[in-house]
Amino acid sequence: AKGADRIISVSKYEKSLIIKDFDVDDNRIIVIPNGVPSDIFDIVRHTPSKNFYKILSIGRLEKYKNFDILIKAIRILDLNFKLTIIGDGPEKCNLQNLVRRFNLGDRIFLRSNLDRKDLLEEYLSSNLFILLSYHEAFSIVVAEAQYLGLNVIVSNTSALSEFVEGGYAYGITLPLTVRKVADAIMNISKLPRSLNKYIP
Repeated sequence: AKGADRIISVSKYEKSLIIKDFDVDDNRIIVIPNGVPSDIFDIVRHTPSKNFYKILSIGRLEKYKNFDILIKAIRILDLNFKLTIIGDGPEKCNLQNLVRRFNLGDRIFLRSNLDRKDLLEEYLSSNLFILLSYHEAFSIVVAEAQYLGLNVIVSNTSALSEFVEGGYAYGITLPLTVRKVADAIMNISKLPRSLNKYIP
């Protein structure tokens, strides 16, 4: 890093980490946010279910992603709210056990190893995307969900806060709690689609 003329980071948050960890001069770092894959450019609208309110979350199943808080939030919401979590990782068994313990198998679904077509179908059939991660240098899945027309909720921290600042997502302030997440979902489920479309 120190020998490079310019360094590209995908967010202001990532830029701050580079400065901190590698002692790089601020003016050598350029922030260029990620775009979205070209295969979604021609998708003009999504068609969520009208029979229930579907929430989607995607990511590696790690503790810092806070999928357990999301599951507990669904538990206290109306039966009309359903959640699909897509991903794999070390927290998978714990999350599956949590769903079983709360008897939520008919409302919360864990999926993994989806091909691109099936992943896009999950986006398009959802009403809301949520990512409660504590640490993200960016988030392609947030950008994709927002571009495809979903309302988005994120934890208002790390690079996710930049989606909030840009008017692309609703933020939940730290510390995250089950009640905060449930209230945010309930409030946003009542709102029309009104945020800016993500354009990097």
